Amino acid sequence: AGQSNAEGYAREPIDDPSEIGVHQLGVNGVWSIAAHETRHNPWIAFGKKLKMELGVPIGLIPTAVGGSAVSQWDPGQNGGLYRRMKAQVALAGNSLKGCVWYQGESDTGEADYPKYKTRFGRFVKGLRRLVRNGDLPVITVQLNRVLGKREDALGWEAMREIQREIPHELANVYVFSIFEAGLSDGIHISSLGNLLIAQRAAATALGAVYGRPIHYLHPECVSVKRAGRKAVELKFTNVVGGLYYESPPGGAFPFEVRDSGGVVEVTGHQIRGKNRMRLELARPLEGKATVVGAPGNCPSEVIPRDLSGYRGMLAFTMQVD
Repeated sequence: AGQSNAEGYAREPIDDPSEIGVHQLGVNGVWSIAAHETRHNPWIAFGKKLKMELGVPIGLIPTAVGGSAVSQWDPGQNGGLYRRMKAQVALAGNSLKGCVWYQGESDTGEADYPKYKTRFGRFVKGLRRLVRNGDLPVITVQLNRVLGKREDALGWEAMREIQREIPHELANVYVFSIFEAGLSDGIHISSLGNLLIAQRAAATALGAVYGRPIHYLHPECVSVKRAGRKAVELKFTNVVGGLYYESPPGGAFPFEVRDSGGVVEVTGHQIRGKNRMRLELARPLEGKATVVGAPGNCPSEVIPRDLSGYRGMLAFTMQVD
């Protein structure tokens, strides 16, 4: 469920064939072998990975619609796409093992993102009511990037922070990042990027839902503290092998520090120990300050990662203590 990147808009040729045992449900209620048509999506590869690991057939129920806002999936607003999904779930006998969700690009406006948690929460609770399973797993993807200068750049940051927070507030909701995924155009994930989504969604399902010994959680910033007059230190959790970051020559830095005086230049950085990162600043902080990981609508694809599994950090916006 979700919008275009859940529907799949990739255009590049890629080796991701159909496979017996991975099927999808049509609007006519008929199951058929899942197949890519004019565009590529992540979910056939996701299904194939689960089928291989679990040894059971996988059924996919496509309901995503490009350009859709979360309000259209909100039963509290009688959302049309929620009602459409409800009909599809009924064709499957009102029985699901879980939901994979990629959405949020249409909710980055100032009037929309403050309402996202409430609307998405009602979607999750409504879906769980449909299938009579209050613990139904929902696996989500943190927004990647959109190219070009945009007036809603701060809204993209806000949406990513909301998506990071939601799993801490809704049980059995999970999130992963995909900043290294390429694009087919200005906003849609490429075919190779879709395979990355498939791999990470499957790892999350296998680790979180089926209890496999898989490290699926992504590094997540849990605190930012002043470290002397002109530095801050970031502490991360969900780090297994150790943080790794190598700044690309001329590339965008994946953090931005802001205070009452504006943007504070970062003059250097260090990985400290297994899960801490120190940012050296050009001047002391003034008043309240925040650090944004993966800033703007088009952040760097080169971000700190866990050496174990090379999982990239979740984007965040955090106040400096």
